[in-house]
Amino acid sequence: MQQNSQPPIRYGVAVDKGSLHGQAVEVEGTGYSVEGAVYSVVLSGSVDERWARAFNIVQLDSTGFARFRLNAGERKVTFQVRTVDGAARVILLLERLDHLVEEVNRNASYWGSSSG
Repeated sequence: MQQNSQPPIRYGVAVDKGSLHGQAVEVEGTGYSVEGAVYSVVLSGSVDERWARAFNIVQLDSTGFARFRLNAGERKVTFQVRTVDGAARVILLLERLDHLVEEVNRNASYWGSSSG
C-alpha cells in the first residue's frame, strides 16, 4: 500500500469582518417586500473547488445557513438583512457565518486527508 507523499490540506479560511460592506436593496419575501440591505464579506485563505463544495454540502445539511451565498471566484459571501432587523442581526449573522466557515474548514480538511 503506497502512502500519499503530499501532506493533507488544512483549511484555515476565515471571515474578514473588516471587509463587511452593505448596499441598500428591496428584500423580497412571500407576498411582501421591505427595505433591507445586502451585505458582502470577503473570505481570507484558500477558497478552492474542494472548499466551495464543502460549503455547499454543509449549507444543505443545516437549516441555519440557508441565507448565505458563496461567490468562490471572488472569495465573497453575501447575505440579506431587513432594515428593521438592525445592526444586532448583522452581528448575529456574522457569528453564524463564522460557525459555517469553521465547519466547512473541518470538512474540507478531513476530505483532503482521507483521499488518496
